Amino acid sequence: MGEELVPVSPAALALGNNNDYAGVGASSFARLSADVGGSTLTGVVAPTEAGTGDRILIIVNLANTLTITHQDVLSAAANRFLTATALSLILAADDVAIFIYDSTTARWRQVTSVA
Repeated sequence: MGEELVPVSPAALALGNNNDYAGVGASSFARLSADVGGSTLTGVVAPTEAGTGDRILIIVNLANTLTITHQDVLSAAANRFLTATALSLILAADDVAIFIYDSTTARWRQVTSVA
């Protein structure tokens, strides 16, 4: 059988930029809530566990507008996102985006998003 996805539901994201966001931890399923004024995720702390290879990260935006930026220099290079369009990805409430951590390029690579 496959690995069970255990969601993490950290406190609401801050208004504006959330750089090198560490609230996801080792989870592969993040239930995030953007601030009422909108939140921007510029990067998520990359997996650092010994023996960690590529990892999938499912992000569900529970509320408001969450922007995920492409290659944003406000986060460390290894924590940045590579979006499918090379543009910012805008998630409304209940939208989902899926990323895989590509350890070769050291980036969170967008696999898909569901609006």
